[in-house]
Amino acid sequence: MKETTAISHLEEESSSQWGMFTTAQAKRVGVSRQHITQLLKRGQVERASSGVYRFISTPSTSSDDIKAAWLSTNPQRFAHERLAQKNYDAVITGSTAACLYEVGDLYASPYTFGVQVRRQSQRPDIRYIKSSWKDTDVTLVDGLPTAQPEKTIADLIRSHEDVSLISDVAIDFERTGHALSIEELADQLSAIRGNHLTVEDIFYNYEGFPLMLSRESAWKAQKEPIDWKIAQQALTHFSEALRDFTKRQDHE
Repeated sequence: MKETTAISHLEEESSSQWGMFTTAQAKRVGVSRQHITQLLKRGQVERASSGVYRFISTPSTSSDDIKAAWLSTNPQRFAHERLAQKNYDAVITGSTAACLYEVGDLYASPYTFGVQVRRQSQRPDIRYIKSSWKDTDVTLVDGLPTAQPEKTIADLIRSHEDVSLISDVAIDFERTGHALSIEELADQLSAIRGNHLTVEDIFYNYEGFPLMLSRESAWKAQKEPIDWKIAQQALTHFSEALRDFTKRQDHE
């Protein structure tokens, strides 16, 4: 294949994945590392991250670093090939997902991905969490497979993130229109613990639990304003409960 034809093919494939491509993807369509070096010298592409490049003609976005990291988790395959399978090979979760949703005050890096088969990364800025999920646990955010809010919070707990920061993420989710279900949060805790826990099991010793239930009912009915102070207290308690359960799990 001629160089110009191969590069045109690569541009076409890259257009469906934010103008980015990996060295492995380039090789698939006949573009060598030498060709990539020439594109860099001509100013046609720029390095997005290790082994990932972006065509300059494509507008950049605030989530380009996350996109580049996700592409690098399976560099041989193009995004449309990976997204065609609902059983995604890597799902953005934890602090990285929170950054995609623009909630909380966490850093996107290390870029955190949920995987169903345990794996390790050679890169210090990429972290994998072994975590199973249902189809309903994942949604697309900016074209990327991303954990739903409840799953994101559970994986933040799994990663032993600071409780107050997790609580801030949860509050921001609700303030931005992502109504959290405490039932689903309880299910996510059960998945971490490997047994079935109800909402009552988690909040049985939390004096604000009745008010929390009222607050959730009010949210669903959209008849009353949310008492954010109560929500903050409840979600902080929830985060602490999950953290304690997870720590026990680690020592069992």
